[in-house]
Formats: sequence, C-alpha cells, structure tokens
Amino acid sequence: MHRASWRFRGSFIGLAAFFNHRSGRVLSYALGLVLAATLVHAVTPVKPVQAAPPEKPACPTDRPDRASAVLAARWCGGKVEVSGER
Repeated sequence: MHRASWRFRGSFIGLAAFFNHRSGRVLSYALGLVLAATLVHAVTPVKPVQAAPPEKPACPTDRPDRASAVLAARWCGGKVEVSGER
C-alpha cells in the first residue's frame, strides 16, 4: 500500500466505515475546541465568592422558662426576660 493512502484510512481502521473524511475533520476540530475551552477554564483564576454577613435576628422580649430564654439570648446576642419567674 502506498504511503499517501495511509492518510485516508484514518488512525482507527475499525471506525473508518462510520466516518468519512469530512466528518473526521469536523470531529477533530470539535475535539480541539472542547480541549481549548477546558484548558482555558482550568487556567483562569476563580474569584472566591464572599458570603454575605449573617443578619442579626431580632430578640424576643421574653420566654416562658429559663432554658428557652438562655438559648434565645445566645441565638440573638441580646437580653431575654424569663416571664415564668415574675
């Protein structure tokens, strides 16, 4: 077989029946484009996303027992009155 005819057989001889010259060229261009896009995405630095500061919840004025008042005060960072001990 002549050396120039190997160029038309393709590197995968089993797939030569499914792909003609034009579809192989289109497939190779598409693969190159996907590879370039992947490399550009991998090389570009990604800016870290800053989380929004958490909003401070409004404190309830009172709670019926001491345990729920302590938890509510810790949760909102303020003072909560125990209404059951008045």
